[in-house]
Amino acid sequence: MQNKRRWLFQLSGGLLLLALLVLALDRLFPLPLAPQYSPLVLAADGSVLHAYLNPTQKWRMKT
Repeated sequence: MQNKRRWLFQLSGGLLLLALLVLALDRLFPLPLAPQYSPLVLAADGSVLHAYLNPTQKWRMKT
């Protein structure tokens, strides 16, 4: 019984340590945010009439 309790304590401690490691890595190296697409002015049929640069001054169109 004592051995089983010790094993369970070590397992829960290891899982907690792993979760903290994943959270720390997410803080240090976050995944990139979704790209900001260029605003488009569309015609009634869906064709592009005019496009503007996005806030980072790049052309990014959804395809």
